[in-house]
Amino acid sequence: MIAKRARSLEESEAADECKRQRMEITSIEQQSGEPNFPPEMVLEIINRVPVKSVIRFGSASKYWYNSIHQDPKFMSNYFLQSLKNPNFIVCVLNVNLKDSIFMNHMLYIEDNHNHKHAGDGKIVHKSLTSRSNGKKQVVGYCNGFVCLSKMIKHPSTYDIYSLSMPEVLSIFTPTVADGYVKFHGFGFDSITKEYKLVIILNSSASIDLFKCIMVFTLGTSLWRKIEIPNPPLKLFGNDVYKAAISCSDVLYWGTTVGSRDMISFDLHSEKFQVFQIPSECIPSSTEQQQQQAPIVRHLEFKGSLCVARLEKTSGTSQNNCKVHLYALSDRSKSMWTKKTLLLSLCPLPCSVDGVRVMGFSDKVLLYWFDGEHFHFYDLHRGQDFKDFKTKYHNGGLFDFQLCTHVENPLSLKTFVPQRAHRFHADALKAIIEERPRRPGGILRLSTPNKEPVALCFLF
Repeated sequence: MIAKRARSLEESEAADECKRQRMEITSIEQQSGEPNFPPEMVLEIINRVPVKSVIRFGSASKYWYNSIHQDPKFMSNYFLQSLKNPNFIVCVLNVNLKDSIFMNHMLYIEDNHNHKHAGDGKIVHKSLTSRSNGKKQVVGYCNGFVCLSKMIKHPSTYDIYSLSMPEVLSIFTPTVADGYVKFHGFGFDSITKEYKLVIILNSSASIDLFKCIMVFTLGTSLWRKIEIPNPPLKLFGNDVYKAAISCSDVLYWGTTVGSRDMISFDLHSEKFQVFQIPSECIPSSTEQQQQQAPIVRHLEFKGSLCVARLEKTSGTSQNNCKVHLYALSDRSKSMWTKKTLLLSLCPLPCSVDGVRVMGFSDKVLLYWFDGEHFHFYDLHRGQDFKDFKTKYHNGGLFDFQLCTHVENPLSLKTFVPQRAHRFHADALKAIIEERPRRPGGILRLSTPNKEPVALCFLF
């Protein structure tokens, strides 16, 4: 009996000791902010939470901040999870306010049956609104970052916006004597995990003379110049801005109307190449004379470059539109595979010229604006994908572009060199005025109820 009581007492003391240790561990976890359940489970849960909620978690404790913002594994896993559930961003640019002041909006389309429906059940809200003195265009959209620039011959900056955080990274363009920007693009090298800005310059002395390529890798502090000793083509025409199509780590540009030449730039090898689109995509002299030239659009579809040729059909058939899709199968040999789809668009766009094309997951979408609604049409299903009404009624006198959107918790702070100088936003004007002598970049940070802060880096 005595021995039994002794064992019972020892077991009770051991249980009390285990309880005391668990309480100490819990207290330490509460103080440090670390969860008291497996980290793998935490990451699995957070990977399924909207990115803006994830960012708020980062302010809960130092542990959460480091896990979310400093752990490359978490960033990679969250991004891969987001790729499985892409959404849409409609970039509505250059909505005129007054006296060359324009507003730019990023409209985020998502499923949410708990809110007011738009179109077929999709709702729209603004992910980003910016104001600009002069018109802008989309240079590129990549992994939750959108790059904009002014529509002038030599933009002073390229502005990269995060759609998850109130951050804007402005990269000053290099000063190149006797040159202006002919083409530009923004993309991601999936091998090195680097984001790159690329500009192709022409000579100011001769608008068709190829000058050079300039490349800026985010996170570095300088533009690199890539010379093309004997450029294989002349960049004819007086276009002052052309954005790239980004497909599988390669940027693509069409050259001029009536030319079969396209150019590519591999973001990893940084090699320049010229190839040709199918001859059917070039209007014949007869089509030009009769003003029946086909509408040609470039797009990315399933990781490959595609050229879409749109045309209206005649006759009484219910199919009133035809789309020829050419997918690039071998860039070095300019080889393409073709597929033709007959469509019945109802209502028919008032002008085929206003129809845009994009690839989304396993779909190819046509989209257009009719003055009141945005319409989206799934080519493969042969039916409307969705549509929504917008308040922009000014006769469609604005630019718009549909992009595939994925959530990205990566902060643009990641791309600011460590030697960056910190100053408040009211000092930006003085820094910008000194740009010819002190080129670099600026990261603007806006926090609710706090004065905006900016980081400047110089090179």
